[in-house]
Amino acid sequence: MTENRRSAGETPAGCKIHPTALVDETARLGSRVRVGPGCQIRENVTVGDGCSIEAGAVIDHEAVLGVGTVVGELAFVWAGMTTAPGSRILPNRTSVSQKTSVSRRNLRRIHGSWA
Repeated sequence: MTENRRSAGETPAGCKIHPTALVDETARLGSRVRVGPGCQIRENVTVGDGCSIEAGAVIDHEAVLGVGTVVGELAFVWAGMTTAPGSRILPNRTSVSQKTSVSRRNLRRIHGSWA
């Protein structure tokens, strides 16, 4: 990951990126994205509108986060992973593997009332 970070002029409208977060210059961020302290968004990641990436989360290269996805604190999203709109990646060192697709329907099946 390069040490380059976005300047305010390169950040889409309504995005809030914590000063300690590292966002690679090749990452594509939608509007209203929130990136918490200590996060890493690596090469060629796509983050949809309205996503929230909580403290310490890592989004590995070429991952795609669908609109409104929430990535929990300390979660790790592996390279190439894609989430459906409105997905939730659980906090506390949850790791989602490469080439995995996450959808709200799968989460309900695993976690019962998860919405």
